[in-house]
Amino acid sequence: MNTVLITGANRGLGLGMVKFLIENKKAGNIFATCRKTSEELKSLSEVHDNLHILNLDVTNTAQYNDIAEQVSKISGEQGLNLLINNAGITTKFTKLNLVKPEQLMENFTINTVAPILLTKAALNAATKSMSIDLKKEQILVASMHPGWVKTDMGGKNAPLDVATSVRGIFDTIGKLREEDNGKFFQYDGSELPW
Repeated sequence: MNTVLITGANRGLGLGMVKFLIENKKAGNIFATCRKTSEELKSLSEVHDNLHILNLDVTNTAQYNDIAEQVSKISGEQGLNLLINNAGITTKFTKLNLVKPEQLMENFTINTVAPILLTKAALNAATKSMSIDLKKEQILVASMHPGWVKTDMGGKNAPLDVATSVRGIFDTIGKLREEDNGKFFQYDGSELPW
């Protein structure tokens, strides 16, 4: 993996993925996008020249072309090798009847609409479609499920820690072969049905 872009990289799984790539020297350039940079991510970028923090609110589609230009300027002919659409939120509602419409819309926009727009496709069906369309370009497309992870979003009762999920995701990505194109995988490498 030469050039990797991770959305939602300021904390949780996204930050865990950035750390994994740095610690294991798995990427030449790492583009970490987020709405608000965390101190930990900023500190990492000060020590690692290959870590580039880009401001991105995934709900603001007007930023997409600028992000693409910034990535292209830095990565050059090498281009982008891996896009990880990790950005997401969860509203802490306890009872559905107490949820405000704007909370549901924010959840839907960030967790559903933005990833669709970033990849130009809906996740499951489009992964298969994209895998067919991009095969001639020698681009492998697969979906990954990180598992239920102990993060701000996953909560304290989740059975997996960030390091286990991230290590499994990158181990699985590293083992993907042409015959895995268009498939859906669990963080541990097991194939999930569509």
